[in-house]
Amino acid sequence: MPVIANTSSELVLSVILVIAAAFHDGLTHLDQQEYQTAFDAFTVVICSVAADNTMRHTALFFRAHAWHGLEDDEAARKDLRDFMAAAADDDQQVQARALFLEYGGDEAALGPEHTPPEVWQRFIDACRDDRFDDALAMCTGDWKEFVVGRGAAGMNEAAGELGNCRIIQFSVDGQRAFVTLEFAGGVANFELHLEQNHWLLARHIQDNARHLYDLGPAVNNTSNLKHLAMALLRWRQRNDGLPPTLADLLEQGMLEMQHLIWTDPESGEPADFLYRGGDFADGPDDAGVVLAAAPACYNGERSFILADGRLQSLPEADFVALIKGQGWIIESLISADDVPAATREAIVQLIEELGNPAYKVRANAIRKLRETHGAQAILKEYVDHPDPEVRENIRHLLKP
Repeated sequence: MPVIANTSSELVLSVILVIAAAFHDGLTHLDQQEYQTAFDAFTVVICSVAADNTMRHTALFFRAHAWHGLEDDEAARKDLRDFMAAAADDDQQVQARALFLEYGGDEAALGPEHTPPEVWQRFIDACRDDRFDDALAMCTGDWKEFVVGRGAAGMNEAAGELGNCRIIQFSVDGQRAFVTLEFAGGVANFELHLEQNHWLLARHIQDNARHLYDLGPAVNNTSNLKHLAMALLRWRQRNDGLPPTLADLLEQGMLEMQHLIWTDPESGEPADFLYRGGDFADGPDDAGVVLAAAPACYNGERSFILADGRLQSLPEADFVALIKGQGWIIESLISADDVPAATREAIVQLIEELGNPAYKVRANAIRKLRETHGAQAILKEYVDHPDPEVRENIRHLLKP
């Protein structure tokens, strides 16, 4: 028996490895614009795993690219529709919808089956008819927790009062919608979220002013990195290598300006993402190469994009070691110990010139400090310089 058990485990592991290899092969051939081979590889994945498997969903997304490369946009749109029906991530939905339209799809065909007001009415009907599971399936987030807490009997009772209300207003803002209800006890506002192409009741809003609440810098930064990862993948499918600068993604319409901005969660100051640039030589062993990263760490970790499109985070020290090992030269990550003695001496001299009475001398010092590798590490040691003009110039030089 132990022999059979071991053999079964080895067989399962072997199947998993074959599927993972097929997925990787699909990405590789897609990058090389070998669309038929990429299509075959992704089809192996799609046919080999369960319908609710995340890898299958992702394979559908990339097989749509292969279909497009094979000039069958109708099949590509079908894969994208199937992907959107399964994908839970809002950013993935946005990317898939954009491709669906790019491949000639009709935007009207992508709308959810039921509008936000219809979802509300269906929810009330389900509560009133004691179809608690159906009602719960129309909920998410805080509202779902509330409904679970009230239970079937509690929601059936509540439906008596809520069912007598009338919808006086509703609006849609991207992946969110807002419904305003008027009933005997006053006015109530509900927020709905679009998940897997279905509107779901998400929460009761106590204050109308919170309709368009801010998700916060940390969430927006992660979202922007995801958009950037998808845009870089699309670029590599159409071109050789990477774009020279991230601005090239804007010019090609693959990204919007707000997706190139990282916001410091503490200060609110905007900054540019770090980017490896067009010197990256794409190869079969480069899936783990860092292509872009946040310009600073948050909660001790740095988020970044790998060449295979994955978004990851590492403790700051591990991230620095990783990119240094990959040959990145990022000024803000060079430590003072990395700066040779002669270079340090030259930098210190330039720092003193930041307070020189002559404008040309100060301007020349600023230019040279911007161009000198390791300057930022030494500048940080002089942030409390006794000369206020030197301190101010250092502050500007250290801004991301």
